[in-house]
Amino acid sequence: MSTRYWRFCILHLCLFHACSLHLESTIPKSLDESWSSASSTSLYLSREPLAAVTDRSITSSTTPSGISQSLSLYSLQWTPDDRISIPVRSTWRWKDAVLGDGRDFFVPKPKTIQKLQSIFMDNIPGLEECSVLSNCARFAVLCKWNDTDVPTVAERDLRCEALSFCLLHQVDYNDKTAKKHLATLTQSLDLPKLLSTELPSTVEVDSAVQELSRHWDCIHDISAIMLHLCKVSAGTSERPRRPDRQVIFRPYSSRDAHILLQLKRTKAAVSSRSGVLNDLLELAIRAGKAARNEMIVPALKELKPYGSSKDPPLDLSIEVQEKVIEDAIEPLIQECLEKWKASTNKDSITTLRQAAESLSTSDEELAIIRKLLHQPTIELRRSPETVDVQQILDDIDYKLQSLRKSKASLI
Repeated sequence: MSTRYWRFCILHLCLFHACSLHLESTIPKSLDESWSSASSTSLYLSREPLAAVTDRSITSSTTPSGISQSLSLYSLQWTPDDRISIPVRSTWRWKDAVLGDGRDFFVPKPKTIQKLQSIFMDNIPGLEECSVLSNCARFAVLCKWNDTDVPTVAERDLRCEALSFCLLHQVDYNDKTAKKHLATLTQSLDLPKLLSTELPSTVEVDSAVQELSRHWDCIHDISAIMLHLCKVSAGTSERPRRPDRQVIFRPYSSRDAHILLQLKRTKAAVSSRSGVLNDLLELAIRAGKAARNEMIVPALKELKPYGSSKDPPLDLSIEVQEKVIEDAIEPLIQECLEKWKASTNKDSITTLRQAAESLSTSDEELAIIRKLLHQPTIELRRSPETVDVQQILDDIDYKLQSLRKSKASLI
């Protein structure tokens, strides 16, 4: 590249750095500093009855139940121009100002994303891990909960409201503290101090929270979450920020392939301890690559004449998209589900063996227990949902007690 180009880049970065230092010195360290001078009028309004939240689920016989019931994906939707929602539009505007509008290709914001994820985990009850995906067309939050049972609809509604409450608090904080004349520059800066960590101890559900909660597309089934993320990475998913635009599949467009880089950055910033969210994002990245591979999806060659600058006919685009799902996405989803199922089954078998072996008092009893566990272990590998682990342990304990009584009677 030319020397002029590099000089321009260096000058641009220096300007951003100077602006960042200025912002860090002017943004209040706590919410209270700006709250006292702010107007008593808040974004939050009067309380209203809770409205139903959109809920999509796809069941699968291969879905590991323990993982499935603990995952959720919340994708914020746009509102039509004939029914403008102030909380929704304000949240999208805040997202562009603080997290970026997706056009800053070379300027990731890992610190801000990680801080927002920490705020969610600190203030939303039951949230164990989360990952935020933010770009020009979408704002989504992938969550893992510490559930042991399937949550009720009411519990899921409360979680959605808590997420909305946290975001509207950030919107309100940003409106009171942001330097409007520097808004264009801050979109390209990683400034975690633009986020407030001082939230009320209780979630206040008012009309603004309820309004925003109605505009989340909520997915709670692991198979549906996988399919959604894979379609996003492949470039075949609808774009919530642009509902009026038809989705045209462009596998040879470098601009559409930008989503793969965004997902890699999202994966790098994920607040994951168990690795489940990392696995989901890795699956999405693999699917995005496979969806653009002619060796995996031969039908892609039909779109090659259109390159990256021309849109193919809609009918042809839809036809190739179906082939992408069939040849590239669905096999990867099944592979991942089988992997998780095998891992879950392995953990169940280990737990059963440890519990059963703890009942023994001698090497002879230990040998008997291992023999009795042979058939239950096979059944756990095949269909763990049909195995009653507690009944197996009770049967083993009963046989051991009978053996001990028999031996005692012979003495």
